[in-house]
Amino acid sequence: MDLEQARQEFQIRHYLWAKLKAAEEMKDEFPHFWLFKGGPSWRFYQFIKQLDKDEQVLLVNAKLKRSHRYAVAALGEKVSAAEKAIEEQYFNYSRLPCEIERDIAVRRRRGEKIKFASKRRIQQAMVSSFERAFRHLGLEMNGNVGHESAFVLMKCSDWLVQTGFYFGRTQSLIKFTHVIVSEDRICHPTTPGVTGPALLLANALCWIWLGTMQWEYLTNDDIEPACDSVITLCREFFDELPKLLQGLERAKIDHV
Repeated sequence: MDLEQARQEFQIRHYLWAKLKAAEEMKDEFPHFWLFKGGPSWRFYQFIKQLDKDEQVLLVNAKLKRSHRYAVAALGEKVSAAEKAIEEQYFNYSRLPCEIERDIAVRRRRGEKIKFASKRRIQQAMVSSFERAFRHLGLEMNGNVGHESAFVLMKCSDWLVQTGFYFGRTQSLIKFTHVIVSEDRICHPTTPGVTGPALLLANALCWIWLGTMQWEYLTNDDIEPACDSVITLCREFFDELPKLLQGLERAKIDHV
């Protein structure tokens, strides 16, 4: 199996798993979205809870297909006219400011100082929570406390899974993505001493759809539940990952 075949197979498996998770999410009335106070995930939840069940299915299918374009193309699926129509309604809705943004603007016009959690405090809490939850998988932490980003490496089926966190520059937020790369490395062609993974199997994996999940406008009281929510989503992905990678082990990829 060459690298492109392995990538396509992984993308298809991830898409099919995402469809199952999305069906569970709809059945339970989108519990993973209840904590969001603003941003794209909040807008999605506020919009979709106004829809009837059939319309919810259309929007979720559209989001899944947009988020898994290569798998959808490989399977011969397309975004239907009805899915495009409900997606356009969502796009129009998502351009509107969310409730917390309007509230912040009003309070700041009054001269009120609004205190959100510091980036350092959010990062320390997130990294500590991640270590407690997944240290049994073997972790390698990277990134300086107080910096706007950090990432964690762990091994699965002879691939390295890199979970990257971003905490914003001036905002108080958490977002994360996963990347799957090979453990073996190659030298940079023009920069001596710089190396990178020899193979990239999957990039920018963000749970099941919606792109990056992002917890915004975090106060100190919000940090713990936001970290718990991140851990829950990561655990779902990590628990499924050995199945998604079965038969796609690095040793079986014959193209470098």
